Amino acid sequence: MKKHFTFKITDAPASFALDEASVRSAEALDGLYVIRTSLKEKPEASEVVAHYKRQATVELAFRALKSVSLRGRPIHHRRKNRVICHVFLCMLAYYVEYHRRQPLAPLLLAEEAPAGQAAQRDKVVAPAKRSPQAEKKARRQRTADGGRAMSYGCLMDHLSGLGRDIVEPVFAQSKENRFTRRAELTPTQQKAFELLNIKVKNRPASG
Repeated sequence: MKKHFTFKITDAPASFALDEASVRSAEALDGLYVIRTSLKEKPEASEVVAHYKRQATVELAFRALKSVSLRGRPIHHRRKNRVICHVFLCMLAYYVEYHRRQPLAPLLLAEEAPAGQAAQRDKVVAPAKRSPQAEKKARRQRTADGGRAMSYGCLMDHLSGLGRDIVEPVFAQSKENRFTRRAELTPTQQKAFELLNIKVKNRPASG
């Protein structure tokens, strides 16, 4: 707010006054913002604003790459080609994550139908609002089938608990006595694999 005041500092007590001209100039632009584009064609203003608002997706990607799930920082490489390969692998990993989030949306605290969220706004410049379904899921912390709604990170941690062990008895005379044991799927894990179209039998494997 400093720009809207003028100050006078002397040997006497300091004084300040409201800069009326500065206030009137700010009022003329209050609530307005300008987006400048280098496009040669003349797109609709709503299209430009919609693309600008999609920067939130880019910010989410950088957040996932740096800290949340992929943890691409810090990079302990000193050679240029190794740094490039490291970043490239992180980008490939995020590509997989990006295309995995939408199928898993029914299990997550996320919008299952982005079109439903967009329908909540009558203007593209209006603040984003959750769809009624997403609002209900966030309020109850439950999915449509009554399961616990999770963040993406929590769901990945839950899926990582699915183990597969190769057991070899110490008294075995040969490796033919080995057998494989896998933990039984939880309902959430089973649902996640179904949403990802991955066929996993819900029973311990042996052989």
